[in-house]
Amino acid sequence: MNAYEQLYQEYVRELRAAVAHEEAFLKGIRERNRENFTTEEELEIWVRRNFDPISCSGRVVAIFRKYWLACDKLNLENDEKYSEEEDVEEVDEESEDDDEEIDWEYVNPKDFTVDWLSGEHDDLYELIDSMPYYPIGIDEDGNYC
Repeated sequence: MNAYEQLYQEYVRELRAAVAHEEAFLKGIRERNRENFTTEEELEIWVRRNFDPISCSGRVVAIFRKYWLACDKLNLENDEKYSEEEDVEEVDEESEDDDEEIDWEYVNPKDFTVDWLSGEHDDLYELIDSMPYYPIGIDEDGNYC
């Protein structure tokens, strides 16, 4: 298992825990307020009007950002390792022993945090895909923040 796959497993685990927490919170809201409405439909309309969707909850947004930035960090680390190896190869072009060649990888953070969920984790994919925007910025140096 490579570093991206390991990070992805952590992302799915944390995201599932956050979603479960938010679902339990909304369930409690519904139970405490059910008697104020004559139908379940009225209750659901009230919940949707008064509470953000789970994809916009602070927990879910924080986890999404954490793993987008962690994926980007892995990309930067891989880029640095790859650049260092290229420098070594330029200096030592005569060496044919490449047993420790670095396997450079890059994963687009959007693919990592959104698209990889599709298929095996469709419920999470649909939730994240419903975010109205991706809460990621770009700083003055062109890096994600």
